[in-house]
Amino acid sequence: TASNTNEKIFNLDLFTAFNNYMLLLDHVKPVTDQVVARFQTGTSASSFADANNDYENVSSYSYNNLSSVGDTYDNSSVAIIQATNVSSDSGLGLTGTCFLHRPLDSSLHTNATYNITYVTHLSYTIALSGAGTRLALSDDAYLRFKFSSGNIDSGTITLYGIKDA
Repeated sequence: TASNTNEKIFNLDLFTAFNNYMLLLDHVKPVTDQVVARFQTGTSASSFADANNDYENVSSYSYNNLSSVGDTYDNSSVAIIQATNVSSDSGLGLTGTCFLHRPLDSSLHTNATYNITYVTHLSYTIALSGAGTRLALSDDAYLRFKFSSGNIDSGTITLYGIKDA
């Protein structure tokens, strides 16, 4: 559970039996309105890739009744997964699933895929699907979730490990 904290950090080194990971977001809501939600990878609990050009991502999104559909591409992103203009209204937040592929294998680029639903500060319901890549090869043993400003107000982020069959 994430409540009144600046960030949520996951140490994947504690779960080395797994090759891939799924994160389940359940109404993760910011304290501050109109913020960007970000997942970033790191090599330690105090060293995260959070600069421009650390990631590349592509996403597709649709609003309320599918009247507005768009695609975005960012080859100089600061996060492997991000959602923009998230509302802090009561009862809302980020809900969905994110997959992190082989983050502990330093011979491969860490990749992520995601499907997230949330409401913006303008009360638009967003369906966001996308993928992100860490541009440097590294042992990404840590994953951090945070908003661009303010704390996480409430919600749950559950980490599941996935093993090769």
